[in-house]
Amino acid sequence: MQKLIKLSVLSIIILSFVNCSKSPHETVSGQVAGAQIRIEYNSPSVRGRQIFGALVAYGKLWRAGANAATTFTTDKDITVEGGKLAAGTYALFVIPRESGNWTLIFNSDHDRSGATIEGLSPADYEEKNGATDVLQVSIKPVKTDTLREHLTFKISDTGFSLSWENVVLPVAIR
Repeated sequence: MQKLIKLSVLSIIILSFVNCSKSPHETVSGQVAGAQIRIEYNSPSVRGRQIFGALVAYGKLWRAGANAATTFTTDKDITVEGGKLAAGTYALFVIPRESGNWTLIFNSDHDRSGATIEGLSPADYEEKNGATDVLQVSIKPVKTDTLREHLTFKISDTGFSLSWENVVLPVAIR
């Protein structure tokens, strides 16, 4: 009986650890500029790690989430940071930089795994995958003193934002 209790406790501990280490699937949606916007992503945690410049390398492509490519859907044509984006579903990628603006990419090949292209240099990415890019925009990241433990997307009246670690990437939509 005591063996059974010990095994049960050990199983609970292992399952708790496995569940804590996963990046849960998240979905946010809302109205922006008359369009219904939906973002689906997997939300990794900081867990004491340095994120930007370490786990997510500067100057390399990042899938803006974990596990699979993050998807961005709009039911109407919109303008993102001055660039036109037709109604549809897109894979969302980011190229973070240590200084200056970051590149946000909307790619029409939204069914692929984000891991298949993550970590490529911008030149390598462009050569292999750039043909399916629909829009690339330049965005100024905002550094904060507040730690955001989980990667989070939020939709507001004026666009959406990506927040993780101590960075917020605000994206204007009209």
